[in-house]
Amino acid sequence: MNRFEEALEYYDSAIQKNPEKADYYYGKAITLFKMNRFEEALEYYDSAIQNNPEKADYYYSKAKTLYKLKNFDSAQKYFNYAISRDLNYTKYKIFQNLLQISYQIYSNY
Repeated sequence: MNRFEEALEYYDSAIQKNPEKADYYYGKAITLFKMNRFEEALEYYDSAIQNNPEKADYYYSKAKTLYKLKNFDSAQKYFNYAISRDLNYTKYKIFQNLLQISYQIYSNY
């Protein structure tokens, strides 16, 4: 079993013991993202957001996942959510600009 699979088992156990803890869902989503299991990651970002809707990083990470799936409209929406929760975090704004450029490139094809 590789380290990512071990991490998933850890997060499953943690979620089972503390289903209200948003960071466990977020950690599992990040692990799934790193394994290129983007659709599954989205489900866990949603759970994290549901448990803690004020955490900007959850929206930002979901936006990055949507971006990887080339779902630019939804990615833009979640980048905006992240920015609205943390106006001073330039990381969100940089990726939002990247998203806009990518959207323009792909819409020309």
